[in-house]
Amino acid sequence: MQISLTISNHTIFADLKGSLKLYQQWLTRVRPYIAQGNTTKVDLFLDVKMVSGWISLNAKDDLLFEYNNGTLDSIQIKKTTMRGNIRREPDKYVGSFEVNKDHSDTVDFLFRTCLSFLCEEKGDILLHSSAVIKDGEAWLFIGKSGVGKTTIALELNGGALPMSVDRTVISLDKSGDFYAYSTPFSDREFSVKEAKRAKIAGLVFIEQASKHEILPISTWEATTLLLRQTIAESKDPAVVSRTLNQTSRLAEQVFSCKMKFAKNDKFWNLLMKEATS
Repeated sequence: MQISLTISNHTIFADLKGSLKLYQQWLTRVRPYIAQGNTTKVDLFLDVKMVSGWISLNAKDDLLFEYNNGTLDSIQIKKTTMRGNIRREPDKYVGSFEVNKDHSDTVDFLFRTCLSFLCEEKGDILLHSSAVIKDGEAWLFIGKSGVGKTTIALELNGGALPMSVDRTVISLDKSGDFYAYSTPFSDREFSVKEAKRAKIAGLVFIEQASKHEILPISTWEATTLLLRQTIAESKDPAVVSRTLNQTSRLAEQVFSCKMKFAKNDKFWNLLMKEATS
């Protein structure tokens, strides 16, 4: 199977060839993000071989970054569902991978890894968060797995439009504002049906509790919490510095708070009141 992956204007485009069954299964989830023949530039080309029975679920994830004169030259990747490398060529990155065909989300997992890599290279932030669009602006809900991010986006959104349920791309616009971009990834059997973009209104760091409570936080604390949920693996000093600067600037510019969350939608009034006070 061959995968061509491009990020153009913060929208994900991909072209998959071979393995028709896997392609059709994956396409069902990410159809709005797939464009065949609509982009002229390929950012990353992957040659993927589906194999069986070689990866231990207890294997330790391993990434090895190799540099040439301070420039990233290649990445060796070994994870529980795949192994291979991504290397730099003059006009694009090229990867060769073996992936575990017995794992149901193997292509999705490979796509997530590559998207994380490309976001860092392009100066964007890939955040482990859900997002909804309320009154034309994006609200991002951030926290550990299982805390309620997906539940808020899909079930307790207060009439807001689901935007992302597991990963959100964040980019600094030419205007100086931060915008959120949806991705097709989901931790449930659900995918957002349309690629979406919206200016970010707020960052909400959630934790479960018996009753709702909105707690103000400092820019420093917001930056720290953002970094914990930023999906970034590069060890290139320039890339790391850029990610840190972008994250700090995001926390400084956008309303942020902690929210104790009781798994009902009564928090929205409290959140809107705090954001406008």
